Amino acid sequence: MQINAITDLSLRKQFTGPDSICNDIPAARKEQAFRSGNGTIILRDNGAPRNNEVALQHELLWYPQWESAPEAPKVAGILGTVQQMVLDHKFKEASELVDEVAGQNGTPPQYNSSERHDAFRLVFENEECGAEQSPANGIGSCAAEGSAAAAGGCAAEGSAAAAGGCATEGSAGAAECIDEYLHVQHMDTGEVVTHWKENGGTFERRMFVSRADGAAFIYMTAPEGELDVTLRCICPEYVKKTSWIATHNVSGQPWIDGTTPPDFSLCSREDGSILLEGSYAYHQGNYAAAIVPICCDGNISAGTDLPGASVPETSVRISGASACLLAITVDRSRDEGSPVSATALAERLVALKDAVQLSASAGENSCEGETAATIQASAADQAAAADQTTAYECFLGRHIAIHKPVYERVKIDLGGEKEDELLTINELKQKQFMTDHILPAFLEKLMRMGRYFLLCETGQYPPIYGHVNINVNHQIAAGNIGNMPEIMQVWFDWIREMLPEARENARNTLGTRGFLIACHCDEESGRNYHFGKEYPHEFWISSSGWCLQPFLEHYYCTGDEAFRRDVMIPLYEELAELYIDFLTIRDDAGKFIFVPSYSPENFPSNYGWMTAANAVMDITVCREVMETLLVYGADVIDEAQKKAYQEILDSLPPYLYERTGEIKEWSMADYEERHDHRHISQLYGAYPGDEFQPERDAELFRHARITNRLRAMENESCHGVTHRTQIAARLKDSELVEDQLRFFLESGYINENGTTTHNPYLHHQFPDGQGGMPAAVMEALLYARPGFLELLPAADSKSLQQGCISGMSIRSFAVADRLAWDEAHVSLRFTSLREQQIILCYRRGFRNLHVTGAEVLCDDLSGKECQDGIYGNFSAGPAAVSGPVYAVIHVPKGTVEICLDR
Repeated sequence: MQINAITDLSLRKQFTGPDSICNDIPAARKEQAFRSGNGTIILRDNGAPRNNEVALQHELLWYPQWESAPEAPKVAGILGTVQQMVLDHKFKEASELVDEVAGQNGTPPQYNSSERHDAFRLVFENEECGAEQSPANGIGSCAAEGSAAAAGGCAAEGSAAAAGGCATEGSAGAAECIDEYLHVQHMDTGEVVTHWKENGGTFERRMFVSRADGAAFIYMTAPEGELDVTLRCICPEYVKKTSWIATHNVSGQPWIDGTTPPDFSLCSREDGSILLEGSYAYHQGNYAAAIVPICCDGNISAGTDLPGASVPETSVRISGASACLLAITVDRSRDEGSPVSATALAERLVALKDAVQLSASAGENSCEGETAATIQASAADQAAAADQTTAYECFLGRHIAIHKPVYERVKIDLGGEKEDELLTINELKQKQFMTDHILPAFLEKLMRMGRYFLLCETGQYPPIYGHVNINVNHQIAAGNIGNMPEIMQVWFDWIREMLPEARENARNTLGTRGFLIACHCDEESGRNYHFGKEYPHEFWISSSGWCLQPFLEHYYCTGDEAFRRDVMIPLYEELAELYIDFLTIRDDAGKFIFVPSYSPENFPSNYGWMTAANAVMDITVCREVMETLLVYGADVIDEAQKKAYQEILDSLPPYLYERTGEIKEWSMADYEERHDHRHISQLYGAYPGDEFQPERDAELFRHARITNRLRAMENESCHGVTHRTQIAARLKDSELVEDQLRFFLESGYINENGTTTHNPYLHHQFPDGQGGMPAAVMEALLYARPGFLELLPAADSKSLQQGCISGMSIRSFAVADRLAWDEAHVSLRFTSLREQQIILCYRRGFRNLHVTGAEVLCDDLSGKECQDGIYGNFSAGPAAVSGPVYAVIHVPKGTVEICLDR
């Protein structure tokens, strides 16, 4: 079957735009499929005009492999021995001892988390036409046997259809063709649309997952009477997970038997609904799904169950229709005594149908705010009045009312050619390869996809792909400065939900108070069960600090004093207890030694083991925790606590440097560096931290910038590229920001649906780049910390010479209403959420400064000292047109406008 896509951009403009991603071919693999989601339910659509597949996921669906997750390794009893072994350079022996004792105590290494699975796959197939089956299955129409259309749907040579390039010259049975095809993912509404023409008729399939109604809706339209389709519902295929991770304990016995798929129950009913239930092993409850035809102007009948298939499947046939609207939902219960019922889910969908039919019969065009609970009506009485388009638009309108305001809160425009906004990802890549700068439309799509990703994949839990030693942290990195507090609230709730298990981790492994967030936590458990001598995550004490950093940043953005006092500071207080208990060993200079210590996921090149001492990340995170408590918790903590925290600060080991000027990854003189690595953990103080800033310590800032520049990328993991870009933005390194962004856009990280991969050209979806790169771009445009605001810190490149961004949060208790810039001017209008004093910085110098709505106290800080939030005093250098220029501005609560000539 030949598919002729819409290539005329003037025609394509009717279906796509700047807030959409389009494709001119159907997805060949699931990571290319377009997606819609409400956080809990995610829908994937391949977009094939025929033989299409749609799959639904639910954030709580995984194959259980145990009744409860294993505990963190019980090794606190040997911690002193392990510490001395590491100090004696017996790294191998220490690592092996930990694994051995953990196994003897019933907590052996190591394993993976449970495997996720789809709820089901829904395949759309056409029925037989006449005496033979159409060569390509899918939604379509069948002509009478013997007609030109029945022969394959292509006209004879010289006809209008043949002119479109569908027919094979001289053939009687030319190949079937699809015209004016386009598959579109609308990020501003969450809707996925497939449009095409066949045999002169227009076909369309529209779908989305509703945040308002907790269900997916699929609306199919065709010429009158030509929607003839069989829906095949297929249970998820179980694929046993294989991994390089060991599955045997130290005695050589397997300690997990692998994951176990559910026992399925699946049926189709005469009303066209499909019900599915899956019962999990290990007393893990069940899940259920329901597919209900809400409206259809044709015939619906139950199809045939296919028990002989490799997995259970059933079908429903829809024929003679011009349109059909399906409602679909999925739910999970982890309580074996209270299973979720597919029948009850179907009844809920029918209740939604009743509500929509009442609205349609009343002639209403909008259903925003209406729910089945508030509208009581009989489906039988109103079926004739229901209009399918109105019903679908009603459901879509309720969803958009929630989704769109959050999505549109931040907008960016980097200039460029407007026609580029209509190109597919593949077309954008091809054009990108031929330019000497980043295509504005390509980078804008990336920014918008980051917001769309967070909206689709944040439900009861945040997106959780991989570890909190870099992956998950990047995935939510744009939530705070991207002005999405709804998303970040989910993160805050999740971290606090894990605290009981995180406290257990700290007790088991370190024998301390406080808590230790598991490196590889998931929706099932916060226990630290992903560890071993190869990757000693049990000794990564910085996990908790990085997971609390978004709490601190949220306070920076919002100035929410109740959140600071009642939520943030108590968490930092409890985390400080871990450091107080853990830091007991000092060196000859009286400085604490962090031992054992782990720098993800690297090792000193001359020793080759990851269980080591004085990882710089551990030192930096500890400093951030103590300074946060002393500065932002001063009204909460008592004098004894202040003394204890200051003692830790005063006793932290110093940073060490190599001959080329980089910061050593371990603050141990005899440890040799391993520069070719995907992580760059020693620069936590640059990002997400604020320690490595020139106003705080110009020499440390210089060393940090050198460190980022000389780092190699090992296997080019996307998280490594992303972190280096974020760090470069914080270190005012516009050239490296440009280089890394181009590498990211051009080197195989971006799938054709706008999702990203973990490594270049892998056939999967892993959202480190989706979440992290938008944060890096925003950091390059505007940097702030309480009391300090810098314009365009890393935007002096070919690709960021002009543009505007609106709505992003400023990490000094403000919101940027609009930041605009070109080669000559920069302007910022922002709303301060409180009265405050701000040091304004433009590092490349400016000629004229105009401030409206605030008082300029000083516009030349040469020789003067100013208070800079958490980091104390700094002295600015001489003001000059060619160098950094600072101004002190007294900002009231309200709107302020700053304009300067570059």
